[in-house]
Amino acid sequence: MIKKFFIILLSSYLLIFTVHSISGANELPIVINSSIDKPKITIADHINYTIILSYDPKKIKPPAFSPGTNLSSFEIKDYKIYKQKKKKGKIIQKYEYIITTFTVGEFKIDPLEINYISHSGEEKKITAPEISILVEGIKPSQTDRGDIRDIKSPLYIKRGFLFYSILSFILLFIGGGIGLYFHRKKKTKSSAAPQDTRTPEEIACQELEKISQMDLIKQKKIKLYYILISEIIRKYLEKRFKISVLDRTTYELYQQIRLLNINNKKCRQIRDFLEECDLVKFAKYKPDEKTIQADFLEAKQIIDTNKTVELV
Repeated sequence: MIKKFFIILLSSYLLIFTVHSISGANELPIVINSSIDKPKITIADHINYTIILSYDPKKIKPPAFSPGTNLSSFEIKDYKIYKQKKKKGKIIQKYEYIITTFTVGEFKIDPLEINYISHSGEEKKITAPEISILVEGIKPSQTDRGDIRDIKSPLYIKRGFLFYSILSFILLFIGGGIGLYFHRKKKTKSSAAPQDTRTPEEIACQELEKISQMDLIKQKKIKLYYILISEIIRKYLEKRFKISVLDRTTYELYQQIRLLNINNKKCRQIRDFLEECDLVKFAKYKPDEKTIQADFLEAKQIIDTNKTVELV
């Protein structure tokens, strides 16, 4: 009886050990979870978008993941990178974004892909599913009147000598004002300064040189520095390609430039540079001095590489 009990106990242990080994063998060395706090919002509402990476440092090298992830039509208002934690031999890294949009419709956050390399040198990638978000317009409150008022009957005014005298005076006054306006406009135009004959490249390079001489980095005014250089590049693109850019998001501008006769490498270079500026302007990202210098040279390179582009 005792012998039979030990045989059953040993068999149970071997079965548990085998199941654990199989599940451990099938377990991925990296897991990515992405989520939002609400699937439906109104215009300008904030959404908390969370990304959590869990990986085994014994099986893979730390994955490369940029905080400036492309969030399609959404604008990053702020983001936070949490301190790494260790749990059951795995590294847990959490990223949290606050995003918003000012357009009504159904949008999707594209599937997030992260590349990683195993210790054997094999390149792999893992993908988080896309997330749908419905953006609605602001609904009227209960106090708003939903009914349509009837049209009031027309108001008739008795016309006489006084009425026509006042009407003539008003017409004369308006005509004189219009004549004075065009007279002054013509005079101002004739005395205006000569037009700027510089090329868009010359204007942009000279503006960048002015920014470098302002010593904003030494004054710790990094955000202002990135605002100014991104405006210079945006104005350059507007003059160079005859497109409206100042009122567009980086994503919208990238989609518009892709329609022009520009190769994909140059399009991505413009997008990556403006996204880097957006992180400093909107997400409180503080680059180091080496990165700041590299971004300045990147701005000059964008100007230099696009001056010979011929549009269709």
